[in-house]
Order: sequence, then structure tokens, then C-alpha cells
Amino acid sequence: MINTFIGNLGHFMTILVFASALTTAYAYIQYYRANELEKVSWKRFSRISFASHGVSTMMIVISLFEIIYNHHRFEYFYAYSHSTKCCRICS
Repeated sequence: MINTFIGNLGHFMTILVFASALTTAYAYIQYYRANELEKVSWKRFSRISFASHGVSTMMIVISLFEIIYNHHRFEYFYAYSHSTKCCRICS
């Protein structure tokens, strides 16, 4: 269970990053098209969605770092092909 949690978290964050990027782009387009009364709400919504995009991106970076560097989780092909335990000793 714990071995797949970090991979599932990274997968979920990848989906969330894609969805939040589309949402942020749409929100900023609507912000520039909106009249003066609606601009405040579109601006707030677009900034919140951009912040969620940034947090999700950082969570992907953290999960990749956790898989590759910290624990060498070789059950993931990406970690298996980009990491070895010998690198720190031999280099």
C-alpha cells in the first residue's frame, strides 16, 4: 500500500495539473473579456486556480524526488531507468 501511494499521488497530481492549467487559461481569458463588475470575481478565481496549479506542480516534483532519490523505488519504470544505487558510490 505505501509503496504505491507516492506513485498514485503523483499520477493524481498530474491529472490535477492538466485540469488546473486548462481552468486557469479559461479563467484568465474570461477575465480579459469581462466587464468591470465581473473582473473582480474572475481575477480571484483565476488566481486561485493558478495557485492550485503551482501547488500540484510542486507535489509532482516532490513525488518524483521521493521515488528516485530518497527510496529508489524500482517498481516504477521511471525510477528504474533513471536511478541506480551505484551512482553515489562510483561517481
